Amino acid sequence: MTTITLKPLVSDSLSFIKKWEWFRDKAYQDSAWIWTIGYGFTRNPDWTPVKKWDTMTQSEAEKRLAQEVNNRQNYKNFITTTLTPQQEAALSSFEFNLWSNIWKWSAKPIIDKINKWDIEWAASYLLAFYKAWWKVIKWLQNRRNEEAQLLLS
Repeated sequence: MTTITLKPLVSDSLSFIKKWEWFRDKAYQDSAWIWTIGYGFTRNPDWTPVKKWDTMTQSEAEKRLAQEVNNRQNYKNFITTTLTPQQEAALSSFEFNLWSNIWKWSAKPIIDKINKWDIEWAASYLLAFYKAWWKVIKWLQNRRNEEAQLLLS
């Protein structure tokens, strides 16, 4: 008999997020022209905004990403149903990309529909979040498609 070892949820979420948030050791401007570093961090560990000349090691970024994913699972405060690890990875990725307050504002309908077991509607609504400054971002469209697929699984 073969034993299957499941990775902890954070590991699944981390893998998925790292697929879309590429590591960069020097600050760069993201699709919305916001200074960003590491795995998509727009703030330094002391919460000051990332500046043009900031740097970060991959080791620092890995540690911070694990902390951030653990801290940014605020969707769990609003979900009243049980989610699969894939659904949690999708929502963790979405929240990581758009920040925790997203659930109180424009993404609140996603939570409402998940709680009513209308996962298909929630997944389709995820697809609406693919622009930066009203400009379509192709890689963000692809990310939302994968998040929607995870949410459906």
